[in-house]
Amino acid sequence: MGLGIIKNDTVVVIRGKFKGARGRVLHVDPKRERAVVEGINRRIHHERVNPQTGQGGRVEKEVPIHLSNLALLCPKTDRPTRIRMRLTEVQAAGGKRKVVKERISVRAERELGETVVIPSKWKL
Repeated sequence: MGLGIIKNDTVVVIRGKFKGARGRVLHVDPKRERAVVEGINRRIHHERVNPQTGQGGRVEKEVPIHLSNLALLCPKTDRPTRIRMRLTEVQAAGGKRKVVKERISVRAERELGETVVIPSKWKL
């Protein structure tokens, strides 16, 4: 995933019909480079009546939006920001070396939370 947007991030739409709208990411599809954002890009889907529940009709659903149309909101400045990845070497229990991958806000130069431990067998 090129843009580093993950589930539960708060994003803002920077292009298109919903420009300026903010929402929380519900799902990311890295293969298709799309994300489902809460309250953004809603479409009406017509569903057939289900014989078990007896319900059907018009249902409003969020559909995926391309990641290039989204920007992550910096939690410190509350403005759109880009994401930079930083690799940091840390000492784990037992003296083993671990490499941690962190997401960094370009605007505020601070960590955005989740870190990923990279296996030591990977060559960096």
